[in-house]
Amino acid sequence: MQLTKYLILIFGVFYCLTGTMAVLCDDVPDDPNCVDCDADPENAECPITITTTTTEAVTTTTAVAPTITTRRALSPKKQFIVNKLNLILNRKRNFLRALSG
Repeated sequence: MQLTKYLILIFGVFYCLTGTMAVLCDDVPDDPNCVDCDADPENAECPITITTTTTEAVTTTTAVAPTITTRRALSPKKQFIVNKLNLILNRKRNFLRALSG
């Protein structure tokens, strides 16, 4: 049921947005509302092409990957306590930030 809601929402958004997207005259020359980038290159829908030439020496370095240590998961009871303490600390931080700001 959850997936159905999201699919309906996505299709609804696409249904409302059809016709609002800009079409370039290069892609569809028959469209009367197409954007001609040759006539107006400053248009927001026109793709930007940047051409630069650089001549720099490339240096390569090899890094050694750090060793990964794995931690054991906390028991559900301990994880619950840690989460509650983090929630209290975040609320305290936000409260103090609101007082000073």
